[in-house]
Amino acid sequence: MADSDAKKNIEMEALDGPPTTYGETMKLEVFRKTLPSLLVTTALFYAVPAFAEETTSDIAALRTEIVQVEQAIAEMQNPDSLLGLLKRSRSETLKITVSLLENQALAEAGAGTIEIVVPKVLPDPERAASLLEEITKQMTVVETAQADADNSGGLVQAVAMSRVEAEKLLLTQLKGAWMQATYGIALPGYTSVATSATPVASTTPVAESVEETGAPELAWADLNFPEIDYSKPIFASLHGEDYQISGWWGVSEYKAEVDDSPAMFGINVNGFTSGYGNNPSIKIGCREGTSSIIFDADDYLLTNHRSDYISVTYRLDEQKALTTNWNKITSSKGAGLFNQKAEAFMRKLYGSQKAFFRLSEKDGETHSLSLDMSGVDVVLDSAAAACGFSLLELTKDDYKAIQTMLNAGGYPAGNPDGQWGAGSKRAMKAFQAENGLPETGAPDRETLRAMGLES
Repeated sequence: MADSDAKKNIEMEALDGPPTTYGETMKLEVFRKTLPSLLVTTALFYAVPAFAEETTSDIAALRTEIVQVEQAIAEMQNPDSLLGLLKRSRSETLKITVSLLENQALAEAGAGTIEIVVPKVLPDPERAASLLEEITKQMTVVETAQADADNSGGLVQAVAMSRVEAEKLLLTQLKGAWMQATYGIALPGYTSVATSATPVASTTPVAESVEETGAPELAWADLNFPEIDYSKPIFASLHGEDYQISGWWGVSEYKAEVDDSPAMFGINVNGFTSGYGNNPSIKIGCREGTSSIIFDADDYLLTNHRSDYISVTYRLDEQKALTTNWNKITSSKGAGLFNQKAEAFMRKLYGSQKAFFRLSEKDGETHSLSLDMSGVDVVLDSAAAACGFSLLELTKDDYKAIQTMLNAGGYPAGNPDGQWGAGSKRAMKAFQAENGLPETGAPDRETLRAMGLES
């Protein structure tokens, strides 16, 4: 294809994007009518270049796209989410773009004009040429993002699809900027959704009543797991120490003594033969920003004094057993993972039904533990919230997509670079606060659902 033809195709495609200045944050919701402006017909004739003769086909293509966007909104589980608002904003700007093109066609045909008020801007041919190059690059980025989303699944796929939507939003921003620079047309700005977003209700299912499940009438019983015998002494012991019971787990949430930061501790009591203590166990925790998972063998271990590690073999559900090195714990009665290693292992544990752990001593003696993991997701969510990390396997591009969506929604996350730093955490906390969610600053499952990333 000749360079001129390619440029023409890109120019024609550039007419379908939301109008916003390149480099600025796109805003949502209602259009302001108070900006200094001129009639669109004045701006069009002032801009000099006429639209292409294929305007009629462009309008038809835009109308088809509007139908597709509105159908996608109708199919969303949560159309009031951030992603839903972004889609609605795109639909509205497409409709106004159609009105602009129809107005121009009427003017050229001498059939009168439709009065549409828009800000007055000056054409900038040099900037328009530069934007065409950016548009071409961004088209490739969108194609790559779509291919990545097609090869993923579950909630991770939902996050990947958000990256597609975010990259499309950036593409439409570029196209809108190109139209402004080429024709001197700009649409009114947007007000931020940050002050008007409707709080999103939690999607956590409500437990069934005692009568419906037949669970024992015990104050600490977790009604989500009626098959568990909560009359066991260990559960009464945990309840007496103000633990929340989740399946086979006891979890305690509190404030760290040093800095009042969120902290938690969870323990699996499946297989306990007595009360709290004197039993091998798996413990999950977060304290003073340090996340941990510990295999407590509750027995003094003979280890290699020249090494800080102990060999641990584990198997989750029906997956293949793996052997890794865990850090020794100071009591010399077990091994643990901490910080990023602990967080990575917690992601593996999420959704697990059963787990097997085996710890090997220096002399070959082993300590094994088979567990029913029922209720583990509540414990892991608590740890992630306290330590401010995500239990999802998110890539750098996923984080970039979430940052772009936050920026687009009026929650400044800084440059979308895929690095989840202080600015991104502040933006996420602001979104979480306005939607009645725990202010973790991390893209956890509930927050991503509130943003419209349904699994």
